Amino acid sequence: MKKYPHILLAVLALTMLFCNCTGRNKAKETSTVTEKPIAAVETSIAGASKFVQGIEITGELTPKFSVDVRSELKGLVREVAVTEWVPVRKGDLLARLDTEEAQAQVKRIEAGIASAKAALLEAEIRATRAGREEERQKKLKESGLATSQALDDSGTERDAAAARVNAAQAQLQSVTEELHQASKHLSKNVIVAPLNGVIVQRNINVGDLASDGTTGPP
Repeated sequence: MKKYPHILLAVLALTMLFCNCTGRNKAKETSTVTEKPIAAVETSIAGASKFVQGIEITGELTPKFSVDVRSELKGLVREVAVTEWVPVRKGDLLARLDTEEAQAQVKRIEAGIASAKAALLEAEIRATRAGREEERQKKLKESGLATSQALDDSGTERDAAAARVNAAQAQLQSVTEELHQASKHLSKNVIVAPLNGVIVQRNINVGDLASDGTTGPP
């Protein structure tokens, strides 16, 4: 009967030891939890957006329309306004050739037009005078104060004056057409985009000698 108190004491001691260990473990866990840093989070307001669905593929793009742009004239490239993969609109400047010679020709023709206009004006004045002289000779002939020869001479002069007017008009028309052709030639030194698109290849640089449309690369 005396051994029971000893057993009870042992049980109590074990219970106290277990409780002590459990308390220490909980203290350690509590200490471990409190030592962890607070995690940073980001928040944002939800909103509507477009969802675009696509398929990734590998292949080669082929344009529906394409064109090789060539110069109609030979000339030194003075300016290149575009580079590869640049979008352009129809009429946009692509390149510009040297225009000094073409501009000089236009100026010479413009001077010729001014001279032709002056010649036409002079011929018209002479024709007017010749017509008046013929009318005067007719009146003098009716009055018996002029001979038939004088009247014939005035008529001949009138016809000659009219012919000079026609020649001056033809000359003016000719140089005007020359100016039109020279201006057209000058405009061909400016190369523009023939359609809307994207430059995929550029074969010239400033200082290159551009070939005409029949030879050389575009």
